[in-house]
Amino acid sequence: MKGLEPQAKAAESVTKYLRDNDIARDDFLLTLELAAAMRRGDFKTFYEGVRPYMQLAEEYLGIALPNDLQQAVQQGQMTTQAARLFARERMDRALSESQRVRQAQLHDNQASAMATNNLANAVRDEVNKWEQTTMAADPDYAAKRAAVQDTMWAVVREKGAPQSPEHAVEIAKESYRRVNERYRSWTPPRRPTSAQPRSTGRTNGAAPEPKTLKDAVAQAVERSHV
Repeated sequence: MKGLEPQAKAAESVTKYLRDNDIARDDFLLTLELAAAMRRGDFKTFYEGVRPYMQLAEEYLGIALPNDLQQAVQQGQMTTQAARLFARERMDRALSESQRVRQAQLHDNQASAMATNNLANAVRDEVNKWEQTTMAADPDYAAKRAAVQDTMWAVVREKGAPQSPEHAVEIAKESYRRVNERYRSWTPPRRPTSAQPRSTGRTNGAAPEPKTLKDAVAQAVERSHV
């Protein structure tokens, strides 16, 4: 594990650098591919990769003019100097707008992630509160808990993910109801009262209604030996 720590730190450093400098993943991968192409002597791939960026740089620096401005100069609509200045200002506006859009998208993503996290925490707290209340009222809930949690996933698939803490509690209640229906079917039915005492010395009368899952299992085992 210690051997992996330097790699993890290096990866974290690269990730931080890309995030701080607003470098997209695709741009980073393209840079690596171009560096690899140059390293292996594949200059055709390298040239084709860097050419669009070189063209942008030349147009921004006034070394070359975009096609539309070049035509405007040829038609006498503006001077070369004016075209160079206009090309730079136009690119500055485009870069500024692109930056604004990226920042807005980043803000929206962060806000969405925070809202999702807050909802998840609120759902967890509310369901835990409901579960504690239910556990206090139902002595068998500990035995049903795993079944209730499994059933919750089925209810979510049917009704969709919880949109609020209250919705989550409704899902939990529906899961609990379904488990209770199955639980009642597992409980052995009451047997009629025997008219004559048994030779084993047991007293007349039906066995008491089981109050817990443990009682129901114990009675079922006892009756299987009768």
